[in-house]
Amino acid sequence: MKIIFILAGLLSLACPASAQLNEEFMRAGVESFNKGQYEVALSSWQKGLAWARETKSEKPEADFLQKMGLAYRNMGKYPEAVDHYEKALKIHRKLGDADWTARSLVWLGKIQTYKKEYAKAEALFEETRDVAAKGGVKTMEAEALRNIGAVLRIQKDYPKAAETLLKAIEVAR
Repeated sequence: MKIIFILAGLLSLACPASAQLNEEFMRAGVESFNKGQYEVALSSWQKGLAWARETKSEKPEADFLQKMGLAYRNMGKYPEAVDHYEKALKIHRKLGDADWTARSLVWLGKIQTYKKEYAKAEALFEETRDVAAKGGVKTMEAEALRNIGAVLRIQKDYPKAAETLLKAIEVAR
């Protein structure tokens, strides 16, 4: 019995340090990302991802995958960005996190917009809207509508774009 208490004590001591390590990987990556040093950011986030997987920490794993997707997107490496966003999306769905599920879907939709795959982008933004509305995440519901409006504007469907953007404003209020 004494051994169990000793092990429990050691684990409780390890958790704060482990969480601090997670935060350090994230912080270092964000600092590099904000300076446009995407490869350096990726290196930090890859270490964080390895830590998250090793400790079976799903939420941090999804967070690192999302950040890596952003870096790949900014580097113009869309297939890698999509891969990371989709992996994060799968985890967010598993965790039942409507906010981050919606965010993942938005970023996937934006990649499709960059690739001029407007029908795919619009479908992803509609899915974002549904997830956000069901989850009560008004900010992401409005963001989905804003992106749908932007895609419609790009396609020169101005009346529908204006109508959709007005809906976004209503939802955001």
